Amino acid sequence: MVWTSNHLIGEEMTEQISEHPLVYDLARKTMQIVPFVMRFMTAEMRGGDDRLQSGHMAIMGMLQYRPHMLSELAQRLSVGLATMSSTVTTLESRGWVERERSQDDRRIVWIRLTDLGEAVLEEGQREVAQRIAAVFSGMSAEEQLRLESGLNTLADAFETFMQRAADPADTS
Repeated sequence: MVWTSNHLIGEEMTEQISEHPLVYDLARKTMQIVPFVMRFMTAEMRGGDDRLQSGHMAIMGMLQYRPHMLSELAQRLSVGLATMSSTVTTLESRGWVERERSQDDRRIVWIRLTDLGEAVLEEGQREVAQRIAAVFSGMSAEEQLRLESGLNTLADAFETFMQRAADPADTS
């Protein structure tokens, strides 16, 4: 068995991978490019104490869809509760998130994005998108279309895998 982000890949799938060198090569290239892209995206996010940082962006990106409990955020981002609590406290002090005690169960505290946090996140996402667009603008139209197709294929492959991992009974 091979361990991957909270899921086991069975021996059968491991054998399939070893039988297809191209699949393994694609996996290695993906593992190389993702950290490189992440470093590129966060290069300008470093700076003053009041700037949005990559870790903040990941948390706030999750919160833009729905409130989360501290433990959910920590688990999804693979950090300890103390680390997540400290980061959320920083975001809260900047007015970007707020903690709200559940009315149904007073033991539960929800972390939610504030209006200011949403605006800061949108600005950060726009800045990152502009940086990436500058890289892609140097590509030909044909290269851009191939990249778009490849990114769509990559996203679809991961989405399909994650759906199957979430529902092991699904064999489609």
